[in-house]
Amino acid sequence: MTDKLKHSRLFLWFIQVLRVCGRELLLVFRDSGVVIFFVVLNLAYPVLYSLIYNPEVVRNERVVVIDDNRTALSRDLVRRLDATQEVAIAGYAANMREAQEAMHRKECYGIIHIPRDFAQCAGRGEQAHVSLYCDMSVMMRYKAMFTALANVTQAMGGEKMAAVVEP
Repeated sequence: MTDKLKHSRLFLWFIQVLRVCGRELLLVFRDSGVVIFFVVLNLAYPVLYSLIYNPEVVRNERVVVIDDNRTALSRDLVRRLDATQEVAIAGYAANMREAQEAMHRKECYGIIHIPRDFAQCAGRGEQAHVSLYCDMSVMMRYKAMFTALANVTQAMGGEKMAAVVEP
């Protein structure tokens, strides 16, 4: 078989594939149900969802804290979280198992874990990790808890950085 013949067969096969794809696209876009499902719903869903849930605000979501650090800085973090509109500290847990049991009993909808090295990392100017675990049955709860934790930790980090910069 010559190279020219091989290239022409490959070219013909490619043209046939393009024709089949073109026909299938025509069939898809001629079916109004498919167009509604793939185009209209994908454009309408985010708008409709945001209109329905935008005015709703979740406040005072109960959270259990696991404070493995037990320093003034970790207590300050917990006080500031409790002062936000989004989160209410329901109590403390000694370990993750105890916190999960409280969540199963619906005493809380989130767990905030402050690790042992929280104050040490913050004191060295390193990123200190605080973990948030949520009941994901209602996304607005997650958003409220995450927003509160992010705002408080960012404010504390900003204050720490400002204290380092200012003489």
